Amino acid sequence: MPLTGTLMPRFSRLQKSMQQKIAALLKLDSKTPTPAISELNVKNWNAWQTGLHGVVADIFATPKNSDRLTRGLFQTGEKGDSNPLQLLESRFNVLRKSLSAERPDFATDAVWALYQNDYRWLVAHAMQRSGCWLQQQWQSRVLWPMENNAIRLEYQDQQDLAWQYLSDFIRGPAKSVLVVDDSGPKAGQFGGQTPGLTPEFLRMVNHVLRPDDVLAMPERENTRSDDALAALKEEQTQLEAKMAALETKTLELTLKSQPATIPGGARLMPTGTRLTLFCDEQQWKLNSMNFSEQAPFRWRAGHCSRTTLVINFPGFDLTYEYFGDSAWPDFLEDFANGQHSFKADDFPDDAAQLESVGIKEVMVRYQAGAQNRIQETWQQWQELHQALNDNADAQQDIRGKKAEKQRPTALNSGFSQLPVQITDCH
Repeated sequence: MPLTGTLMPRFSRLQKSMQQKIAALLKLDSKTPTPAISELNVKNWNAWQTGLHGVVADIFATPKNSDRLTRGLFQTGEKGDSNPLQLLESRFNVLRKSLSAERPDFATDAVWALYQNDYRWLVAHAMQRSGCWLQQQWQSRVLWPMENNAIRLEYQDQQDLAWQYLSDFIRGPAKSVLVVDDSGPKAGQFGGQTPGLTPEFLRMVNHVLRPDDVLAMPERENTRSDDALAALKEEQTQLEAKMAALETKTLELTLKSQPATIPGGARLMPTGTRLTLFCDEQQWKLNSMNFSEQAPFRWRAGHCSRTTLVINFPGFDLTYEYFGDSAWPDFLEDFANGQHSFKADDFPDDAAQLESVGIKEVMVRYQAGAQNRIQETWQQWQELHQALNDNADAQQDIRGKKAEKQRPTALNSGFSQLPVQITDCH
């Protein structure tokens, strides 16, 4: 459409028509020397005129193939007046509100509808310009390079480059006319009008490309996932350093044995006990023949995973074991009061023999110094261990989700799926 031959006369007619309509709306005539309108009405009218002149000036200043007229029109987070068309719409609404009759009036509404038709024409013109610009970008950035690659590259290499062209196009030129919500990318809309993206193009954007392919790098889910992984790995390093520091501490505790016994007596009585703490390749032991004996035990968090207590009887032994990293703290907790009673059920392999000699429980006695440091260190180590497990689970979860969203193969062997026309450019 030649601008100088069509647009300017139309704008002049638009301006003249508006002046006539506003006078009719306010019930003014040529004999009215001073319009009965407020300063606010005049201010709103002038603001509307300024906005209208601005939009038309933009049209003249904008090259034929450009998205300048719709730039910022569809993007969320932009200021409401960032685009002249947005400003014009805002000023039109203010003008209409200040001049509208208190009661609905068919004639008045008809006048406003005429104003809106002229405004919609400007919006449609901007949409058409941007649609044609996008079509040109599609041909120059995607179709033409792919045509050149078909001559000199193998098919798989063409696939890889085509994918890059598509991603760059969506994140570049197409981003200005697309909006992305929970349902995926779709054509931007303003005033009920769109840049005229074809269904084939929108289908490709939604079903061939991944959601990340239409976003800039900081907005991509993969970027957020990588950031989260990096933060988790840093946290993992810090946790491992704290745990390693705890594990270097050797905490010594001296145990004293006291005679083991059977509460209430029995035909057979214990003759001694043997306690062993297993730490890596070392063992710490206290053997007692039911006399007062003592021995040091050196424990390191994360390095001592078994504690064995053997209770000697004439002709047989009872064995009770504590397993895992909590073995030594659990043993000390049981003997915090200097003694602990084991039920016959605690020795399932020997339950029948214990029943035959009338033994229902066995009391073992050990006296230890303060075990606060060991229990506190164990608690700290356990919390760090759990935090590391949670960290590993979180990392695995993120990696699993990333693996599920690897590049799809929808375009493989399917160059023919790419549309030639992506906008209704006329």
